[in-house]
Amino acid sequence: MRSILKKLINRAEKQLWARRAYKFYVDTWRDMGSREAVSQLLNSHYFTRLIRPLHMDAPVDKKILVIAPHPDDEIIGPGGTLVQATDGGAEVLVVYLTSGRSKEKETREKESASVCKQMEWKSVYLGNVEEDNVWSVDGLNDVFKDFRPHIIMLPFVLDDNKHHRHSNRIILDMAAQGGNELAFLGKSEIWAYQVYSAVLPNVVIDITSSRERKTELIGAYKSQMTSRDWSNFSLGFNAWTSRWLDTKGEPRWAEGFFVVPFNDYMDLIRQYYGDLEQPKL
Repeated sequence: MRSILKKLINRAEKQLWARRAYKFYVDTWRDMGSREAVSQLLNSHYFTRLIRPLHMDAPVDKKILVIAPHPDDEIIGPGGTLVQATDGGAEVLVVYLTSGRSKEKETREKESASVCKQMEWKSVYLGNVEEDNVWSVDGLNDVFKDFRPHIIMLPFVLDDNKHHRHSNRIILDMAAQGGNELAFLGKSEIWAYQVYSAVLPNVVIDITSSRERKTELIGAYKSQMTSRDWSNFSLGFNAWTSRWLDTKGEPRWAEGFFVVPFNDYMDLIRQYYGDLEQPKL
C-alpha cells in the first residue's frame, strides 16, 4: 500500500513540475549538497585547459585490477578494452565490491563467475550488499598487496550512481589505511571508466574489433536484462565516444577513460570527498 501511495505522489509531483517553466523533477534533495564538491573537482587543475583524448591501444602484458561495484560493471564499462588486453597477455583480477542486492547475490555471483571463467580472469568478492550505506574494506589491502597491479580500473568519481561513486571512496580509504605497505601503488595508473555518465576522457580505446565479444559477455548477465538491454545501453555510449576516433565514415565503437597516476587521482577525489569522515553516497 505504501509503495502504491508513493508512486501516486511521485506521478502527481512530476505532472506539477511539467507545467513549470523549467522541465525537471527533483527526485531527492538529499544529494544537492554535493554540487559544491563537484564544482571544486571540475575546477581543479586537471580541467583548466582543453583535453584532447589520446587514441591508444589496449594495455597488454600488464596486471590490471578492475573494481566492479556490481557484477556486470566490469563488462558494461571497460569490457571491450579488457577483452583486447587479455588477448594481448594482460593478467586481470576483478574485485566485486558487492554482489548486487542480497536477494540476487547467488544469481549474480554465478553469472559473474561464468564471465570470469570464459575470460580466464581471477575474481574476488568482498561480500558487501548493495543495500548497505557503508561497505567494509576488510581484505582489500591484502588483495592489492598480493596482486600488485600496474593498472586499476574503477568507475569515474562523478558517475551517476552512488555506489559507483563510493567505489572511489573505498580506494581512498584503503590507500590511507595501507600506508607504506601500499607505496608501490605510486607507480601504478588509475583508468577511470564510464558506466552511467560520460567520463572526461584523456584516453580512448577503439573496441570495434572486440564489440561482439563484449556484447556476448554482457549477455551472460541474463538476470539484469529484464530491466534494460545493457548491450544496447553500453554500446550506445561506445558509439558516442567514437567521435574521438578517425572513423573515415565507418561505424566504430570506443571506450573512454580518465587516466592519471594513482597518487594524482587520490589527490583529485580527495577534493571531492573533503571531510573523509562522511562518504558522499
